[in-house]
Amino acid sequence: MNLTRLGDALAPLLSDTDEVIVGAIDHFRRRYAAERAEVFRAKLGLPQAAPAAAIAALADDLLALLEVEGTDATVFFRALADAERGDLTAWHAVLDVVRRPFSLRSDVPDEYRFGAPAGSAAYVTYCGT
Repeated sequence: MNLTRLGDALAPLLSDTDEVIVGAIDHFRRRYAAERAEVFRAKLGLPQAAPAAAIAALADDLLALLEVEGTDATVFFRALADAERGDLTAWHAVLDVVRRPFSLRSDVPDEYRFGAPAGSAAYVTYCGT
């Protein structure tokens, strides 16, 4: 972890290094977790009463899902913010693609297109498609 390496680098400059470094790292971890929870609370529109641990778990799951699905986080959060303001254009575009997944269409924005990157080898499934 980067914080551990920073602590190792600062150790020769400090007296009582173990307690000071461990305390500083623990303080940073708690502060970071609290700030991260507040950022995701705002991004997701969660109530103030939502526990920080629940927000952290939700954020971790959401980011993992975005990664697995190959969804850009910025695009996702912009579409979510647009939806909150009442502009459901991006959500309707996604829904339309999902309703007609095998239709070739020129009006689908690039961020909603699937497929192998240009120049990659052809992929054949076991069923031969």
